[in-house]
Amino acid sequence: MKLISLYPAAPFRLDLTVWALRRRANNIVDRWDEKTYRRVLPLDGRAVDIAVMQTGPQDDPELNIEAASSGLSPEDESAIAAIVERTLGTGQDLFEFYRFASEDAQLSQLAQRYRGLKPPRFPTLFEAVINGIASQQITLTLGIILLNRLATDFGNNETLPGNLRSAGIGYTHMAGLGGLRHARKDSPNMGWHNSSFRGFADYMQTEEFEKNLEELIHLAESEQIALMCAEALPWRCHRSLIADALWVRDIRVEHIMSMNRRSPHTLTPFGQVNGLSITYPPDAESKNQLKSI
Repeated sequence: MKLISLYPAAPFRLDLTVWALRRRANNIVDRWDEKTYRRVLPLDGRAVDIAVMQTGPQDDPELNIEAASSGLSPEDESAIAAIVERTLGTGQDLFEFYRFASEDAQLSQLAQRYRGLKPPRFPTLFEAVINGIASQQITLTLGIILLNRLATDFGNNETLPGNLRSAGIGYTHMAGLGGLRHARKDSPNMGWHNSSFRGFADYMQTEEFEKNLEELIHLAESEQIALMCAEALPWRCHRSLIADALWVRDIRVEHIMSMNRRSPHTLTPFGQVNGLSITYPPDAESKNQLKSI
């Protein structure tokens, strides 16, 4: 694990800049867990997984970049820093913009609200073109879904397994428990306002889901399992529904919230259990926390 430091032009806020880059919470390419920005960078034909954290305040910012790849040369580290600087716009000095904005009452309020936001860019021309095409679809949300599928189907699948192997951790890809399922028109899970979660809840009623869940349970009988997905926060990820399915089978699940904190899973409040089956019917009194995501 290599640690690279970067010093953006002040003011700088990583959270605002990353949100401008990722645009939607379901973006699995540019990932954000309220503290750390993660993505895979192309580097001379290799895929390097990076994690970026801001350690200094917005007026004296410092970024720490962790690169999860072995054998990085000093030239590689410089290239990674340059890509991150370009992607997050850390070298952009917006002094003249803030001065101009201060002369207009409405623009000044907006500039102060988003103070520290830098104009981000995609790390490669190819990615910029693909984003431009996908985002011209019916909605931006649909465009992000298309990009997620491209990344899942055609991305470098060896980066994560290779990094885990070097740490002595095994890796098993379980596509049968993956997200991006389509909701049924007659869905019994209308308690989920989010269509992605409703689609996965519908999938949980199928024999295919049962088969893949049993494979996971069988694996957990002999190994300590960490179920991974792109979203860091469990309530934004379909793995919380998988955890519900395990919960009704009396299998304990803990959500890894950070390096030193885990949270025991509890059943989704509006879930209804019938034996080993769980559905999420509409409930006027339940306020689904994922409604606006």
